[in-house]
Amino acid sequence: MVEIMAEKGKIPEKILLSLGANIGPVERNFRIAVDKLQKQGLESTKLSSLYRTKAVGCAPGTPDFINAALSGIWTNSVEALHSACRKIEIEAGRPAEHPKWSSRTLDIDIVFFGPLVISSPELDIPHKDALKRLFVLVPASEIEPDIIVPGTGFSISDHLKRNFTPEEVEKMMLGKAVEELQGISPDDKI
Repeated sequence: MVEIMAEKGKIPEKILLSLGANIGPVERNFRIAVDKLQKQGLESTKLSSLYRTKAVGCAPGTPDFINAALSGIWTNSVEALHSACRKIEIEAGRPAEHPKWSSRTLDIDIVFFGPLVISSPELDIPHKDALKRLFVLVPASEIEPDIIVPGTGFSISDHLKRNFTPEEVEKMMLGKAVEELQGISPDDKI
């Protein structure tokens, strides 16, 4: 992967985030995370439907995950976005140090940050596993089907068609959670 470091300036970039959780008040944590990101400068946001999926890579009996995608325009640096996401996760109750394949109250992954391709010990953009995960691609394709995956030349919907059978996508679509995000009071805090 080519390493390109993000500039520290405030150039507006289209971003795509993946949200996931399987313990605690998941929908509430998602709504509060979106609100906090908007307060830090995320504009023109789109939030996908919620999708219920089996836990991947976790111990047997791990509760199902709820997943969603969030896109918008970020006017700060990629480092600032990464820091904001980590802080919001911790405020939602996720330990700063945690096992990779475990339950969580909130997980926010930066899937894309404009056209950037970044490879560092702290961050890989595009997210290195995004194109292998239906629970990332299906919600993302709902809100941003035509966004081009940096370094590939193909859109999210192209990757769904190229990497997964219609049956696999349909099965994921059937996992669409019935729950809708309810309004959260401004007094609610993670």
